[in-house]
Amino acid sequence: SFTFVMALAAPNVVLLGCSYLLGPGFAFGTGTVVSPQAVTLGAVPSIPVLAALPNDGPPAGWLVALLVVPSLCAAYGVVRSRRYAEPLPLDVAALRGAGAGFAAAVLITVAIAFAGGPLGTGRLAHIGAPTASVLGYATVAMSLGGLLGGLGHAFWLKRRS
Repeated sequence: SFTFVMALAAPNVVLLGCSYLLGPGFAFGTGTVVSPQAVTLGAVPSIPVLAALPNDGPPAGWLVALLVVPSLCAAYGVVRSRRYAEPLPLDVAALRGAGAGFAAAVLITVAIAFAGGPLGTGRLAHIGAPTASVLGYATVAMSLGGLLGGLGHAFWLKRRS
């Protein structure tokens, strides 16, 4: 039964991880912050998936490099969706790419907003990510990634032909 409960929690854990990659991080309990800038953990329950949480204090410097992952995913998504399409002018490709990145940012923000909620009373009454911050970070990262993906793909197609 414990494995079943962990399987049910897996989508929420993945979405909280997405919030970490976007930059604002998440809280797993009252007074807890897990973000690329700082980690403050109190007493967390002994759930196996929580063993992956980083230690208190500033995270390792190389973890900042993970903040480019959402932009790379948005760029890849735009390039992949335009793979068999006709070439577009650079300005149209850039706008479509940025628009697709913005749409993805809104969708991931909505999903992350639903990933939070209380997991009991007391310390575990506050679990989730700050929705407004997630939307801000996601909009910048994913719109920029989509813009670069659209421009890069259009440039590549023009150069190839």
